[in-house]
Amino acid sequence: ALDDGVLNQNALQDLFLQSYYSARRQVGVKLNEDTLLNKVKVYLTYSLITLTSYRTIERVIERITYRPISVPKPVDLNEATPYEIMDLAYWCTIEEGDFDLALRLVNRLNDLPGVTFSHWLKEVRIHLES
Repeated sequence: ALDDGVLNQNALQDLFLQSYYSARRQVGVKLNEDTLLNKVKVYLTYSLITLTSYRTIERVIERITYRPISVPKPVDLNEATPYEIMDLAYWCTIEEGDFDLALRLVNRLNDLPGVTFSHWLKEVRIHLES
């Protein structure tokens, strides 16, 4: 499969993790409003939420290497936040190896987080078709 340019499961999981951590920082940035000022505002908001949520340096480090809970709680996908969708996709991809369900979940993301996952989506489609 690698001869045909199809990524294996481990490579897809690594690519997902890169997209996942990048997309978590970009929630709230609209596609038409992706100016530097707006990106800085979203990044600072994300950083402040992270720093005020945890009091000790160990927990801040834990937050930087964020990892969702092992078994996600049930979520209504029609009212799910981008964070909940990405956490469910993380669980499907990393914990369960279910790329089909993760693909359907990530397709629900809008704006910049959705664009961030575009390369991963393309590679997963190729992987599932082969």
